Amino acid sequence: MDRRNVISALAAAPAAVMASTAVRADDQQHSHSHTDELDLRCALTCSDCVAHCENCVAACLEALADGMKDMMDCIKICQDCADICRACAASDARGGPMSASIMKLCIESCKRCVAECEKHDHPECQACAKACRACIEACQAE
Repeated sequence: MDRRNVISALAAAPAAVMASTAVRADDQQHSHSHTDELDLRCALTCSDCVAHCENCVAACLEALADGMKDMMDCIKICQDCADICRACAASDARGGPMSASIMKLCIESCKRCVAECEKHDHPECQACAKACRACIEACQAE
């Protein structure tokens, strides 16, 4: 999958998160509380983190193709982080019963991703680390 396809696919994620949150709010028929705002913040931040992780993976794959063999760990860690953050965003947006457990795993995954991405000078790795730090902060606020 090329970068444009990844970016296009991920561009829809925040809209899906917001739609899911809106449906949940309509179903529960209650006004947004502080907790709802934190849920939405975490879900949107996780979706942003997914986009940055996927972008980092694409850049690392290019670097790997150019002979930089040390990018393999970054690729694997970012792929796992993207998958876990995607699950966290979806579960949190709909108020899933496993949200708290997934969120803990998301925080752990983002911390590992930050540690790996900070080893590399690529702008995509640095942007990924920044997005992961924001995700950690948003998820810990819940």
